[in-house]
Amino acid sequence: HLFKGLVNATRADERASEFMLIVSPFLIGQLYDSSRLSDPGLCIEIIKTLVLFFAQVSPENQTAMLTILVPIFVAITPSASPALKTVLGQSLMHFAQSAAPAFKGAVQTLPAASQQALQTAMREHMAAGASQAA
Repeated sequence: HLFKGLVNATRADERASEFMLIVSPFLIGQLYDSSRLSDPGLCIEIIKTLVLFFAQVSPENQTAMLTILVPIFVAITPSASPALKTVLGQSLMHFAQSAAPAFKGAVQTLPAASQQALQTAMREHMAAGASQAA
């Protein structure tokens, strides 16, 4: 059920859907597991891959994919290393800016505590970006 959203989120290309069906459970599992490692390299690459997958999603299916990705990104952010937090923040901001209606729809499905954690993570990311720019 969880990965059905990722599969359905791909465009009509059968090969893309098949690839998502095969790879998504592995990527999501690796993302969660690697988020606990001291070296965030693997986790960062998985996030970049998922963001690239998202770029191929048709607009009508973006909410389905974000309904899966946003909660996972929010869950791993509090304990993430600074480098990983940066990539997670960039990814969440990218989703919010490039697919605002879908992002809003996905956020609305989150429990209140997760919505608060998301707001905190995005504020921290924006504050970190502002302090680096100064």
